[in-house]
Amino acid sequence: MMHAKRIWTLAPVASAEELAAKLTGFGWCLCSGFFVDGHEDLLFLNDSTSEDGAQEYAAVRREAEGCFQVESVTFGWMTRERALDVIRALLAGTPVPEEPTRLVCRLPVGAWTPPMQRGGVTVAQSVAEVREALGACGGAGSGEDARDAMHVRVEPRIESAEEHRGRACCA
Repeated sequence: MMHAKRIWTLAPVASAEELAAKLTGFGWCLCSGFFVDGHEDLLFLNDSTSEDGAQEYAAVRREAEGCFQVESVTFGWMTRERALDVIRALLAGTPVPEEPTRLVCRLPVGAWTPPMQRGGVTVAQSVAEVREALGACGGAGSGEDARDAMHVRVEPRIESAEEHRGRACCA
């Protein structure tokens, strides 16, 4: 989470579908947070830099040892369907399915052997190759489970709606 001093208030939503609609269809106050009924252990906390920017959310899981950010998601750039896939994966505790991504680079014909080193720079053709090259998110040789790749302890400050009423962020 980028905002250690931010104070959030939580609103329950009835379903993953409702949450996907809310996070892709509207801009929310920076102190907004959500959880899906029956999944109170997974919080979606607004981590955006401004109300006018892309809606960025920290997915924070409450565990016995404390709270851990397990994902950072820019819902403001997603379709409702893609957001629903991401939310369902997070609720199930499974890795978020990657969106097809293409990184484009210009290389001479026949010069490609993925991934490759050129003058200290790793050149990759996909997110998977970047991860493999960096040894992150369960890439080859990393020994790290993809689910634990982003499992960072955080201490979000949560207030009830009553406690939060009157704060400048919601005025």
